[in-house]
Amino acid sequence: MKKSILFSVLVVVIAVVAISCKKTPAEPDDQKSKEALITSVTTQGFTLTGTNITGVIAKEAPLNSVKLDFTISAKATAVPASGSTFDLTSTKTIVVTAEDGTTKTTYNVSASNATQ
Repeated sequence: MKKSILFSVLVVVIAVVAISCKKTPAEPDDQKSKEALITSVTTQGFTLTGTNITGVIAKEAPLNSVKLDFTISAKATAVPASGSTFDLTSTKTIVVTAEDGTTKTTYNVSASNATQ
């Protein structure tokens, strides 16, 4: 009789422990944002067209030290970040990654000096 009661208590304890150890799932990837966009460029003289950012800077301004400010999708990250200084003597890229960590958009950045 004692063994039967002890066995029943043990089964109940194991069941309670098993149920309480069930993990809460992390936020599913389908609920994380897949938006990886540059939505605007705020540096004077630069425009955003599709995945190209082009600019015309002052005739005397050095192309090897251009600060670029831009806005990206909420919860996304950009490498390099907005406010970074670029050497635009050749085309550079910015990669925007969405919150989901897998959706990425690559932007080409270029500039030239004004002729006058």
